[in-house]
Amino acid sequence: MSLRNKPALGTSACLLGEAVRFDAGHKHDRWITGTLSQYFDLVSICPEVAIGLGIPRPPIQLKGAVHSIRVVGSRDPELDVTNETQTLRAVTI
Repeated sequence: MSLRNKPALGTSACLLGEAVRFDAGHKHDRWITGTLSQYFDLVSICPEVAIGLGIPRPPIQLKGAVHSIRVVGSRDPELDVTNETQTLRAVTI
């Protein structure tokens, strides 16, 4: 495999240094952008932004058992974006 034809790797946008986290910050990871990027074409994705949540936004988390996971607000469980994240997964993967 030539390094010019690197496989694509979906990567959290915040790990690439983009300020897309719930608190409008990032979690830039230099190992990802420095080392991993030598072997993969990093494809930036922020699922929360992709489903229409803003920046900043209320934090969300996964809740439930393996076969009944919900994506809900960490501080406000009435915020439920499970359907939106499932739709994104279906069209992205």
